[in-house]
Amino acid sequence: MKYNHDSTTAFFKGTWFASWNGNTNPNEGQPSQLNYVATSTDFKSWSAPVAAYSDPEYSINPVSTKQETIQWQPNFVVVNDELWSVWSIDHGEKYDKAVYLSKLTDPAGKWENSPILIDNSTTVNINSDEYILFPTQNPIVLSTGRVLVPVVAEGPGEGFFGQIKKTAVL
Repeated sequence: MKYNHDSTTAFFKGTWFASWNGNTNPNEGQPSQLNYVATSTDFKSWSAPVAAYSDPEYSINPVSTKQETIQWQPNFVVVNDELWSVWSIDHGEKYDKAVYLSKLTDPAGKWENSPILIDNSTTVNINSDEYILFPTQNPIVLSTGRVLVPVVAEGPGEGFFGQIKKTAVL
């Protein structure tokens, strides 16, 4: 890869997991940027990286991609007996974006991927404006058992650096 960014790590059932987005293009946010996963039992030797959320060898229900697809910002958290990855995808069209929750129950198993929907939508309305969510840091499990996911809400007329920061609780 010529571009690697947005890394996360987690220790899950005796195995270290690392995930990041990468691309053969050296610039951020270019088509064909995917989220990769590698594993290690000793944090020294790592498996080859795989596009785990999109590859049928590593996912029960792979998330489809096309040439314009950009995957972003994988974020790990261990919840009970599962490893969760919260990440986003952009298929190259204005409203063809979503946040995904990928779950793994066994280090040698396959990921199960689900879009996160709020009121049956991949967008959220705030003060009558439509926003697209983008997870930005690792989620945390609260003492109540709920999961707090930090996100940026990208809304109308705002560039990347003018986004309104909000948080979502799953």
